[in-house]
Amino acid sequence: GAISDAELRNYLSLYNIGAIAAFHPASLQRLEAIPGLVTLDQRIGAVHLLKVNQALNWFIQGQGKVKARFNRLELAGLTGNPIILKYHWVAGLKSEPAAQLEPVQLADDPIPFIKIIDPPPALILRVGR
Repeated sequence: GAISDAELRNYLSLYNIGAIAAFHPASLQRLEAIPGLVTLDQRIGAVHLLKVNQALNWFIQGQGKVKARFNRLELAGLTGNPIILKYHWVAGLKSEPAAQLEPVQLADDPIPFIKIIDPPPALILRVGR
């Protein structure tokens, strides 16, 4: 209850949340009070599995396709400049081919997200090597 409906929607989008497991009555009441935010998917005892009614994607800014693997993000079909991903920045992050990568702070998250300036149409992000 400490954040507005708009802020809650923004957090769910920023973190690409597609589902919520809620059990506390106050949490359920809050989520269900926001028009169109969630739909009950299943109930298991006191646990309510809720679907968040939003399109899921891994891009805050720009577009493309993402394939996530161990220590590897394969990005393809990139359009837009800059690209900002819904993935957190980590020290030692590198791209193949080389691209300008920067951390970018969003909302009140203490861990920055990944920004790619002048991206090529496809690249791979990884830590190390």
